[in-house]
Amino acid sequence: MADEMQEIINDFIVETTELLDGLDQKFVELEKATDSQELLNAIFRSVHTTKGAAGFLGFKQVVDVAHTAEGILNKLRQGSLKAEPAIMDALLKAVDMLKLLLSHIREKDGKEEDISDVLAALQGADAAAPLKSSSVDMPVRCPSAVAQAGTQIDVKVPQPLSPLSGGDEPAPASLSSAPAQKQDKAVGYGKVLPGEPPKMLGEILLERKVITREQMQEVLSEQKGNEKIGDIFIRKGYAKKEDIDAALSTGQGKSIGTLRESTIRVDINRLDNVLNLVGELVLGRNRLMRLADDIETEYGEDDTAISIRQTISNLNVITTDLQLAVMKTRMQPIGRVFGKFPRMVRDLARAKGKDIELVLVGEDTELDKTVIEEIGDPLVHLVRNSVDHGIEASDVRVQKGKTPKGKIVLSAHHQGNNIFIAIEDDGNGIDPVVLREKAVEKGVMDRAEAERLSDKEILSVIFMPGFSTAKEVTDVSGRGVGMDVVKTNISKLNGSIDIDTKIGHRTKITIALPLTLAIIQALMVEAGEEIYALPLSIVMEILKVDADEIKTVDKKEVIYVRNTVFPIVRLSNLLGNSSQVIDRPYIVIIAMADKQVGVMVDALHGQEEIVIKSMGEYLSNIKGIAGATITGSGQVVLILDITAIFSQTGREKAAQSAVVAAQFIGRIPA
Repeated sequence: MADEMQEIINDFIVETTELLDGLDQKFVELEKATDSQELLNAIFRSVHTTKGAAGFLGFKQVVDVAHTAEGILNKLRQGSLKAEPAIMDALLKAVDMLKLLLSHIREKDGKEEDISDVLAALQGADAAAPLKSSSVDMPVRCPSAVAQAGTQIDVKVPQPLSPLSGGDEPAPASLSSAPAQKQDKAVGYGKVLPGEPPKMLGEILLERKVITREQMQEVLSEQKGNEKIGDIFIRKGYAKKEDIDAALSTGQGKSIGTLRESTIRVDINRLDNVLNLVGELVLGRNRLMRLADDIETEYGEDDTAISIRQTISNLNVITTDLQLAVMKTRMQPIGRVFGKFPRMVRDLARAKGKDIELVLVGEDTELDKTVIEEIGDPLVHLVRNSVDHGIEASDVRVQKGKTPKGKIVLSAHHQGNNIFIAIEDDGNGIDPVVLREKAVEKGVMDRAEAERLSDKEILSVIFMPGFSTAKEVTDVSGRGVGMDVVKTNISKLNGSIDIDTKIGHRTKITIALPLTLAIIQALMVEAGEEIYALPLSIVMEILKVDADEIKTVDKKEVIYVRNTVFPIVRLSNLLGNSSQVIDRPYIVIIAMADKQVGVMVDALHGQEEIVIKSMGEYLSNIKGIAGATITGSGQVVLILDITAIFSQTGREKAAQSAVVAAQFIGRIPA
């Protein structure tokens, strides 16, 4: 019983977290459309569902906060209250408290919070009819906090599909309230209005007073396998077939048993294991394709050779489809990250006395779960910078001929094997003159070096540790660590950053990231008679140049291509291998977060799809090595982390100096 109860509590935590995270954005939208019944209904049902689930599990503080907030929301729905800023602040404060209480439940620390301030704020916002912190009617035979501690309970708690998520995940059987759903439409529910979740069969029967809550609890506790809830109601005599048909004919009622058949919950570790197995299959496929080429070369038009080739080609197609299918199971919409920014921008803008609109574009764009988890912090820093440094105060904007309300656009889209995330604001822009002065003031470079850099190149100094243009340190920014965090995290993901700005008008920062970090496309290069893999996502272009095109300025090698100067580093020197003298070397232009560097290699061995394998416990901490892979020829090849190599050898600083020195390139005779 204890394991069964813990599983229900875990389901409650997962689904309530999703509900509460979605509330922030809904409340921000409600401030813009205060009379939207769809939003009010969606918010009300989320809070009501949270209250009901918490009541079933005996989490009284959650019930008290949710119940008090629910009373205000009900008045907003009825029109007796208006969605004014004071009421919104109180409701958002309640949501924050619910999140805090949920964190205690998740951590199992047994802590309670002083919720009196939150309840007082809610009651104060509803001055016309102060609400009391009263508990709600508990479901019959509901387990209490005492029961959770180990008391024997005389009912069997089932695990039917939850109405919380429209049937996507399991949840407590007693959750009969209609939930807030993350999608506008749900297959099998008929017509559903945007933001309106489908009602479950039990809820409709309760509303029509066909059954009692006690009867529904009893039926839910008896459900087994794929037996439909409606069939149990009929079997026990609590409802007639015509009652069930009438409820389902509304286009909303749906048997939980039916939903159970369409989705299942899978532990992420199992998905990771499947992905690893697919990775091994990809390596085997690559090896077979290489062997097929050898067989075809040796035996030509031999019937057996042709059959082998065709079979391997079919295996290649199946493996590719399987790989894509498994990768999609790990994909998540970036809206999971974007969803927290409307609330954040709203709170920061109010604190700064600014009027700012946040526009989200491409929330359905999907990328790997690992990338989703890593991209959150960089985006927080970039959005906060736009609010604090980018967007001007309303009166200043009016003086400049702009609209009083500033605008930030957070967007995402796919292009090839990459995802591009952009943060654009219509604010001050970044002044390169100010950056030069700050760079000299902080000792990052001397005056002569700063003046030689172009306006585009000087922008890269904002990513240096400790660098900030803020005149004073605030609770939002000014410490010079934010952009350094952005650069570090993006580099770990083999991503790149581009800044496009116009003084007084706008700033746009674009981040390019690989869709996944497990199976990637790589460029195979040779340096010092060894073959290495470079993630193709960081490769901008490949040049084959004459040796005399490489210039040396202040003992730094550079190359001048299409009016752009690239610092050059020899991969063999970086890795400590012996270098070769090559008349026409290859230069691989790679993007390292905020800058581009040319890496000289001895030879190219083509492009290959590789599976990143760990180096194991003893070799996992080697700087500059992201992992290893097995090529189609059966050779073990190291995957390079160029950014880490530069940081370790100090070449990153040398590369920056090379960019400065390269400005003399125009003065060097050809």
